[in-house]
Amino acid sequence: MSKNWYPVINMKTCIECGKCINQCSHSVYDKSSPLKPVVVNTNGCIDKCHGCGSLCPTGSITYFGDNTGWVPPNQKIGDESDCGCGGSCDEAKGEVEKKSKTVNIDFLYLDLNICERCMATDNTLDEALNTLAPVLRIMNYSVNVNKVNITTKEMAEQYRFISSPTIRVNGIDICSELKESDCKDGNSLCGDNVDCRVFSYEGMDYEQPPVAMIVDGILRVLYGKTGFEEKPYEMSENLKNYFEKRQTIMKTTSTNKANSCCTPQTTSCCETQTSSCCEPQTTSCCAGTEKKLDIDFLYLDLTTCERCQSTDSSLKEALSVLSGVFDILGYDIDVNEVNITSRELAEQYRFVSSPTIRVNGIDINTDVKESDCADCGSLCGDSVDCRVFTYEGKDYEQPPAAMIVDGILRALYGNMVKDETPYTLPDNLEKFFLGVEVTNCSDDCGCGTCDTEEETKVKAMLIYEPAMCCPTGICGPGIDPELLRISAAMESLNKCSGVEVKRFNLTSAPQEFVKNEQVNQRINDEGVEVLPIIVVNGKIVMTKRYPRSDEFEKLLNITCDCLHGACPVDADNSCGCGCEDEKSATDESCGCGCGEACN
Repeated sequence: MSKNWYPVINMKTCIECGKCINQCSHSVYDKSSPLKPVVVNTNGCIDKCHGCGSLCPTGSITYFGDNTGWVPPNQKIGDESDCGCGGSCDEAKGEVEKKSKTVNIDFLYLDLNICERCMATDNTLDEALNTLAPVLRIMNYSVNVNKVNITTKEMAEQYRFISSPTIRVNGIDICSELKESDCKDGNSLCGDNVDCRVFSYEGMDYEQPPVAMIVDGILRVLYGKTGFEEKPYEMSENLKNYFEKRQTIMKTTSTNKANSCCTPQTTSCCETQTSSCCEPQTTSCCAGTEKKLDIDFLYLDLTTCERCQSTDSSLKEALSVLSGVFDILGYDIDVNEVNITSRELAEQYRFVSSPTIRVNGIDINTDVKESDCADCGSLCGDSVDCRVFTYEGKDYEQPPAAMIVDGILRALYGNMVKDETPYTLPDNLEKFFLGVEVTNCSDDCGCGTCDTEEETKVKAMLIYEPAMCCPTGICGPGIDPELLRISAAMESLNKCSGVEVKRFNLTSAPQEFVKNEQVNQRINDEGVEVLPIIVVNGKIVMTKRYPRSDEFEKLLNITCDCLHGACPVDADNSCGCGCEDEKSATDESCGCGCGEACN
């Protein structure tokens, strides 16, 4: 019994026939659900058992940890939906538009009849392709394998053959450097010393390459992470000598033919066959040291938000597809699911949008696109945007598993780098956290922003600001519109009953910063860059910026018309901001924030 082997159900294609539930006698499925398969006991599943998957009429069952090369017998790839919507539902459900991509793999060799290196490499290549099959299939790759016996100088020049055996992916050698050593089998073929290839992987050299090396090499080429440098072709003296001596032997000994008894054959769709009619030799084991792969899944909600829920499901499916590859490459996978529930957690994880998937700290989506999310909006009582995922030119609110598989591999093998830019909490997330605090507050929650009726008679807001000569925004070489806006807002707020708002400048009131332990600690931890710090009824609610007008209202639980453009005007039609120039109704550049014409 093992936790590393259990069925994964594709609910998009499952018809809920109940056959898998009836088939399994190890209590893996929830028996109380007689038709819909729900995995409740992963420990009960038997390693390498494909019983329920083989029985599934739609091929909807795969297995976490499966590196056997088994393929669901009834799986249909790329079937068109018959829902009648014309395909419009595919994007919402995270279905990928099927765009076939081709991987051409050339296996070039001198002999598959005698040479152990060639035979072992042939066998290992087949095993590597079987391991990669589910990964390439979900990303809709078509794989063509061309196995070519290089028997003459002319063929060597045609294929730019440099050493035997060679594996190329889309024309690129999977080995970044050429190493060779004396090959006794090659010697017996030509009657003279001949060198054949030595494969280097993770600091070790192999005459018979491990499966992990070929899997890794194919992925490196696909994602552009290869150091092989193509040079003008010139046949090596080693190969020239081999073909000359081999030709002599062919002329003098009619029974010895240089070519292999196996003819080259092309296979496709990852269903490779052993091309040698001779029993392949066992390949050497990879010494592979264990490698760590940390995957962070960061989200705002998994109980309500469909985007977060579907991303969680697609991530699990993607990891199931990749499990065979990661197992053979020696990766230890650690999935860290984090519910980002506060500003502090958002800052700790440098959270920019929900949901987010990172691989070793690298976001699998380099661009941040968002759209309105009604589910998360219902949690905070305000409009809030959540992530939109882009894959192969299309946008998805619910990411397909293929996108996550591709993203994880790009983070590992592509040229993606970790974002090291200074982090600032996005306004969108600030609005969400603020809304959740207000929405979830009750009279006795003790959060400091919603106390009992008697305690809420006075709302106290303290604003701790960086060092400045004065807080008005009008002194110095130029006007600071943000400080001017806050000064006008402060004047308006202090006219509201039940509200007390104070500003403390680090230059003029340093003792206030020392007196407040929370503020003092944040400055010690993060420096003065954390200012301004906004405190409401003893609790830090915002850092690094001033509240907007709507945030002032939420934090203080008030309605202040002046903050939203209904500024009372004096007899001279001035709102009191001090601006002498006429501004349009939508121009707040004078800093007053009223939104109306200033005169």
